[in-house]
This record gives sequence, structure tokens and C-alpha cells, in this order.
Amino acid sequence: MKKISITLLIFIMIISYSAKASELSSVTVDVQDGFNGQSVTIFANEIEFWHSKSAVSDFSLGFVDSFKFKLKNKTILQIQVIMDNKEYVKEINVQNDIYIGVERNVEKGIIISVTKVPFYYD
Repeated sequence: MKKISITLLIFIMIISYSAKASELSSVTVDVQDGFNGQSVTIFANEIEFWHSKSAVSDFSLGFVDSFKFKLKNKTILQIQVIMDNKEYVKEINVQNDIYIGVERNVEKGIIISVTKVPFYYD
């Protein structure tokens, strides 16, 4: 009887953990193409996650760096990018795992894109 109770307790703990884990979404932010020495800081919901005094893209890949974090589902995520003292902001309604690309465009400044599939670099 005691063995069944312990097994049941472990099963309930696993189910409870799985339910809580499924309430979180993974957010991956890729700093991408177009950077050639700019000062860049990236915030998510007002928390600084990434900073470079001189961001430089690997132009063969279109990539600088990447970072990840977890966020509760059904949350509004505000991505703020400050590049050379200019601010760019995008609000995203997070429902599931998402991938965010931050790239520099000479004419437009910073472009923040959102997708449900990972970015591919070759």
C-alpha cells in the first residue's frame, strides 16, 4: 500500500510540473545582420538582456549573437532596442515559443521580426 502511495505521489508531482512547464514559452532573440560597430542594448520588458559597445555582424552568416529566456504564456512582451541612443520598440503577444530577429537596416534603422520557427544561418 505504501509503495502505491509513493508512486501516486510521484505521478502527481510529474503531472503538476508538466502543467506548469507548459505554461511557459521559450523566447529566443537573435541579433542578426547589418551591425558594423554600433552600440546596441536589448531589453525585454524593461530588463536588460544583451549589450555590446561595438556590435559587429558576421556578414557571411548575418549573425552577431543570441540569447534565450522563458516567459509565461499569454504575456505581452515588449522588446526595446537602443542603438546609438535611438530607441526602437515592438510589443509581442506571446502565446507559444517564439523567435525574434533584431537586424540593422541602413535606411530603416532597427527591424524587429517575429516568427514561430528558428532562424537558419548557413
